[in-house]
Amino acid sequence: MSTITISSAFRVCRARALRHTSSRRASSRTGMTTETERGNTVVIVLLPCTARHSDTVSTVDDLAGRLSEDGRMIRVVLFDLDGVIRHFDPRNVADIERRHDLTAGTIERVAFAAPLIEEVTTGRMSRAEWVRRIGDRIGTLDAAEEWGAQAAAIDESVLELSDDIRRVGLRTALLTNGTDTIPAEVEAHGIATRFDAFFNSADIGYAKPDARSFQHVIEALGVKGEEVFFTDDSASKLVGAEGLSILTHHYDGVDALRSRLIDEGIDIPSTGTIDP
Repeated sequence: MSTITISSAFRVCRARALRHTSSRRASSRTGMTTETERGNTVVIVLLPCTARHSDTVSTVDDLAGRLSEDGRMIRVVLFDLDGVIRHFDPRNVADIERRHDLTAGTIERVAFAAPLIEEVTTGRMSRAEWVRRIGDRIGTLDAAEEWGAQAAAIDESVLELSDDIRRVGLRTALLTNGTDTIPAEVEAHGIATRFDAFFNSADIGYAKPDARSFQHVIEALGVKGEEVFFTDDSASKLVGAEGLSILTHHYDGVDALRSRLIDEGIDIPSTGTIDP
């Protein structure tokens, strides 16, 4: 048996306890302290003088309906950027390499190799310098600059999911292994208002999967690791999060992510209105 106590910010007139048979756990958007286990859960709601019994039942049912299967209280859903929200068409890269007589895969093999990728994503090198050095290594600055300037597509169905999550009272945030131009890119993509917080490895000084990048996020958001759900299209990036008890999901599409979040007790619609 476990107990959840929800404290009101108002003067308490009475308390009511209701038993809810569930292995799911409540959303912590109110900042409550909880102790849960699988099986029956007793939810104690401390009511303000103005609360009605019907309000109490609604509150308890709503909160207990957000209890996750493993007893976690998810307060923040953390998204990766590239490969989840933002996508680049590989055909563009192939076209650039073909026009500049480069072997297929040359640009990204150089761009994402150490030490260049480590230096640019931890803020030790600017994006402009990164592109210049890529050009030096592949023998053509024009190709590197074309690659660096290619357009990206934003997945509106993922933005809709973020909206749905926020609508039920949770926060959403973004953590990317990015460069010094990420703030401008976020503004240009028009997604600055679709998440509660943005975290860029170039600002943090540590890149995923380094646990210190995730530690920075949970401290900045004022939550515990077990209160965060993180999704990334790269399985290798999940390791650092898991070491901090962050619940992780290897992203392979918005529908699967939405279903997983519902399984974890987040009360969002089972389907979106925008096709992925």
